[in-house]
Formats: sequence, structure tokens, C-alpha cells
Amino acid sequence: MRTKTYYFLNLGCPKNQVDGDYLRAVLNENRFREIDVPSDADFIIVNTCAFIKQARLESKGEIAELAELKKENAKIIATGCYPVLGDVRREIPQVDAAFAFDRHHELLSYLTGGNNYYWNRERLDRINPQTAFGYVKISDGCDNRCSYCAIPAIRGAYLSIGPEKIVAEVESLAEYGVKEIILVAQDSAIYGNDLNPKIDLADLCRLISPVDGIEWIRIMYAHPAHLATDKLEKIFSIDKVCRYLDLPIQHISDQILRSMNRHSCSRSIKNIINFLRNFDNELSLRTTLMVGFPGESDDDFKKLLDFVEETQFDFVGAFCYSPEPNTAAVLMDQQVDPELAQERYELLIDVAERCSAQRASKMIGKKQKMLIDGLAADNVSYFEARSFRQAPEIDGCYHIPVVAGVKPGMLVEVLTTDVDQGVI
Repeated sequence: MRTKTYYFLNLGCPKNQVDGDYLRAVLNENRFREIDVPSDADFIIVNTCAFIKQARLESKGEIAELAELKKENAKIIATGCYPVLGDVRREIPQVDAAFAFDRHHELLSYLTGGNNYYWNRERLDRINPQTAFGYVKISDGCDNRCSYCAIPAIRGAYLSIGPEKIVAEVESLAEYGVKEIILVAQDSAIYGNDLNPKIDLADLCRLISPVDGIEWIRIMYAHPAHLATDKLEKIFSIDKVCRYLDLPIQHISDQILRSMNRHSCSRSIKNIINFLRNFDNELSLRTTLMVGFPGESDDDFKKLLDFVEETQFDFVGAFCYSPEPNTAAVLMDQQVDPELAQERYELLIDVAERCSAQRASKMIGKKQKMLIDGLAADNVSYFEARSFRQAPEIDGCYHIPVVAGVKPGMLVEVLTTDVDQGVI
């Protein structure tokens, strides 16, 4: 019997990517073979994202393009978050079958015709990421109920993953040669509150730290409402934890933060940032910001712009408010005109990028330990490398001339010669 083949496309956030990696490992164990050419595949599987309209449009667009490429009798399957929201096959007619992220066993039954497939909900195996870094999901779901966000409706209540499973996964990734572990969740700051016995994020990092081969631990998506200075001090006292924090504040106007139901205020956000800057002025801070939220006035936006200028975040991700069905914000008065929101977005990005460049320029002339990710895509005479200050895929990298004996996955000392250049 011929081995069935599949083409797999991951869309969306690193958390979705982790789900996709698990699914691919299960498919391979069930004797399906992954290939890189969609037109040759028996099954085309798209791991969709759906948390905002733009993500849903991307999912639709990718599926439409793949439908044009598929061979006769091949099937297109949608999984991930989109199928949770409704009838994907009605919205995207090119889809032959759809299974939500928590229905992968049903997807497997569909692919095999219900015959002789292996499925273990507790499995820990992952596809080899073939990178120097690996994402590790430490929880699923969210209890924050921000007024603009559909994630709780899609992913359900917050549920921490047991530390023993996380450590086992880290050990598995280390065996693949992964050097950097990136902890991801909808809110990593409250990890372990729902476990018995309770542990916290610092405890988890201490459990991961002794794993042989792991050099860096990076924390993403830490909600400011659930961070206290003593918790931060415990976390950053662990040697392998990068002096880096992804702190999605969304806004700084108290009126907007209340409307967003963010459970944080400008004073507490500023206290956290002041503590971090005093703790280590070279600590790298990333944040996520939203403009155009209902009721955002010119004064609210000016407060945000001034705050970004004053704080000088190392990295900023920003987006315009997206009205999402079944969220509280979609029913709010004073919806902001999309064109005005776009103008504010462009102004914000201009200020944020200037501040980021100023922060990066302070590293010129200094030596930094960097992780070699691989050869540069546009020039194989250079490596792409990152310092602890940069998360992969979103924070850019340095370009370093290739040196004999140095290869991807190595940590090397680099003299920074420009904001994106260095020499070993």
C-alpha cells in the first residue's frame, strides 16, 4: 500500500506552531509522510489562526492559493482555531474537512478512514524544529477576558501544563540540539496558579535550567497585571533566563485600559518598567500596543506616544483595533474611524522604531554572546545571529561574517560593529 503524503502549513502564533508540531509528529508516527510540495500531496493541512479578522483573511487566502495547486482528489483540511468559530466549510468552500485544535484525534481518524491509527493524548514527542531555538507552550486558554479579545471563547479557560511534562519536552528538544527554550502562553505570568501544588514561573524556570544543552530560557507574553517585582527578581536571578521580557501592555491611558478590561493601570505598568530598568538597564523590553480602540481620544493617543518615547522599548509590536464578534468592545460607543486608527498606527511605529534604533545603537562597540541561527538567506557568506536581547522571528538579528569552525547552534562572543552587524 502506498504511503500517503501530506503538506502542512502553520499559520499564527508560536502557540499554534507548537500544536502543529505535535500533530505532524503524530501523523509521521502513523506512517504519513510530510512533503514540501503541496501539488504532490494527498492531503493539504492548514493550521489556521483566527483571533482577529486579518488572521482569518490570511487563513482564507492561503487555503484558496493551495486549492489552486492541489492535485486531483487531494483533500484540503483546516485545523487550529478557525474551526472553533463555526462552519469553516461554508465560509471557505475549498475546505474538504475541518477539525478544531482539540480534535486532532478526529482529524487522524478522517485521514485513515478510521482504521488502525495510533493516538495518545499524553504524548510528548515533537517534530525536530531543526533550529537553535524551540517554543514550549506552558499553558493553554485564558481567563483575562480582555474586552477586545476572542481567545477565551476560542481556547477556553486557562490551564497550566504540568511542570514534569514541560521539563520532559525541554529534554526532548535539547536532544535535537535546541539551545534556547522560549516559554509561550496566552499569559505566562500566572503559570502554575491553577496547579496543585501551586508553582510559579520562576519555579518552572528553575526546573528547566538544569537540562543539559539548554543555554537560554526566554519568557514571552507576560501580562503586566500578574507581575510583581519580587516575582521578576526571582525569575531574573536564574542564570539561564535571558534578561528579556515580552510585556504586552496594549495601552497606557487609564481610561482605555479600563475599557479594555486589562486589570492593570498606568502606575503599575510604569512601576514594573522602572524596576526592570533599575534592575538591569540593558534588559531588553518588548511590548505590544493597540491603537484605535473604541473611545481612544487624541489625548489618549498622545499619552501612548509620549510614553513610548519616554520608555524606549527595545521592540514594539503594534496593531489597529479589530472589532471581533462576541466581544464586549464590538458593542462599545465611540468606535474610531479605521483611517484615523491607521494614521495613529503609522505615527506610533515611526516613534517606536526610532526608539528601538537608539537602544540598539548603545550596544555598538560592546561584546555580546550570540546564538548562531544559521546562514543568512540573502548572503551565505554571513551568519544570522541573535543576542539575548532578541527573540527569534520578531526582533531581527545580527549579520556576522562566516568563520571556519563556527556553525548554527553555537554560542559565540561577537563584537557589535553596527545595529545589525558584528564580528566574531
